Amino acid sequence: MKYTRSALVQRDGDVVDVDGVSKLCFSGLSDTQFYVVVRHRNHLGVMTKSVKTLTSAGTLVDFTTGSEPEFNWGTNCPIIHHPPYDYTGLSQSTPEAGTRAMWYGDSDHNGRVKYEAPNDDQSILLTDVLFNAGNTTFQSGYDFCFGYYAGDVDLSGKVKYEAPYDDRSLILYQILFYQLNSTYQSAFDFLLEQLP
Repeated sequence: MKYTRSALVQRDGDVVDVDGVSKLCFSGLSDTQFYVVVRHRNHLGVMTKSVKTLTSAGTLVDFTTGSEPEFNWGTNCPIIHHPPYDYTGLSQSTPEAGTRAMWYGDSDHNGRVKYEAPNDDQSILLTDVLFNAGNTTFQSGYDFCFGYYAGDVDLSGKVKYEAPYDDRSLILYQILFYQLNSTYQSAFDFLLEQLP
């Protein structure tokens, strides 16, 4: 059985109910053990490696410290057969020592982060900017694309395509320095969501 809920992911990584305060609760469950998955609008999802027992008193699942074992493909990714990559430990990024965070940049919601066409994520950013209602001259350097957009990679409330402080560079840097991209290729196509 699969149960889903909409929720809010706060800046500190806490997931709360849509009121922004209450704990996330599931009621009327017929089972008590589940894999717990967190997904976000433009991030790659993360899942517990094993089932968690959900109790009425509450069950803490903390993906932010690395203490919660995460599901990963290891060397058996069903999507990629060649080259054989080892995804062990790569379900999330490690932006700084002692912290874990979901990989950002999946602006087209296809379960991978990709910088170069076809099916790339930076094109979503460009589309958000070019076709923003205020961008009447269709400029890629338009700096006022405010709102809730999939292209808002840094979650600033604004999509920005051209430097400085742009969302596009964040995707590029993440691809270039991804652990499996040993040759620093901008066309690297294997930054994948680790969900079965």
